[in-house]
Amino acid sequence: MKMKKPYNQIYSSRRLIIRAFKLKDFLKWSEAMASRSKPVDKFDYGPIPKKYLTKAAFQKRLRAHQKAAEKDECYIFGIFEKKSGDHLGNISIYILQRNPMQWANLGYHIHNHQRGRGYAKESAKLLLKVAFESFGLQRIEAVMEKDHKASIAIAKAAGMKKECVRKHFLPTEHGKWVDGLVYTAVR
Repeated sequence: MKMKKPYNQIYSSRRLIIRAFKLKDFLKWSEAMASRSKPVDKFDYGPIPKKYLTKAAFQKRLRAHQKAAEKDECYIFGIFEKKSGDHLGNISIYILQRNPMQWANLGYHIHNHQRGRGYAKESAKLLLKVAFESFGLQRIEAVMEKDHKASIAIAKAAGMKKECVRKHFLPTEHGKWVDGLVYTAVR
């Protein structure tokens, strides 16, 4: 089942807009990526060096996002503040299985210099609603490491419920596998 609304639809909440990235977003995106603070915990990666923030790399990223959406594999949206237009982070729906399950994974990330303002919670609530209403999904889960307190708080605030722990489910950057804590929302 494909989305009922196009990938380029704009979705909004009180303070935020979530939508597919456009080429005109390059400057706001690159400024936000370069403005990130030093990593604050093991789940953070800090600022991105400017040499990786080229317009050509951004265009390549947009083409990959569009191709994944056309294949109904993954929908990656930018999170933007309504008033300023600033890029705050990303949120995504990754399709795990369509028929018969209609099952997906919710992912979210707010730039570390924008955290603590409720943007992740607000965008997660919005995208869950959109995913059920417009993507035709029945089950959405978010999976995080068991000690990722911020991600757990976001899942809970978005109305997701703790379901289980999947043993040795998530790979780390050091080649180790860790348990994944699963939160779910169902239609």
